[in-house]
Amino acid sequence: MEEKQVKSRWPALFSERQIQAEFQRIVTTDLLSSFLDGLDGLAPRLLEVYKGASRTGKKQALKSILDCLEKDDTNERRRTAALFGLSHYMSGEKQANVIRMCDAHGDTL
Repeated sequence: MEEKQVKSRWPALFSERQIQAEFQRIVTTDLLSSFLDGLDGLAPRLLEVYKGASRTGKKQALKSILDCLEKDDTNERRRTAALFGLSHYMSGEKQANVIRMCDAHGDTL
């Protein structure tokens, strides 16, 4: 099915407001709050993993992301660094290695 067909058949899939409303209806939880709460719980550990990776020299791009926190260590900046750092941390990793980082219980890294 082409993108145009999907958009015409399910236009709500392409509306942030509609997705949040549907999530609220199904799960009775606010999507954005739930996501940010989860991110706040994971960010400290992710940032520690990034620090370790940047110290080894393997992932130098992470150092500049972490350096921004030294200037302004706000919750919003920590969230941004945790999310932005994921693509740099995972770059070059084989899919099988990434999957092995997660166990069946959902513990990550």
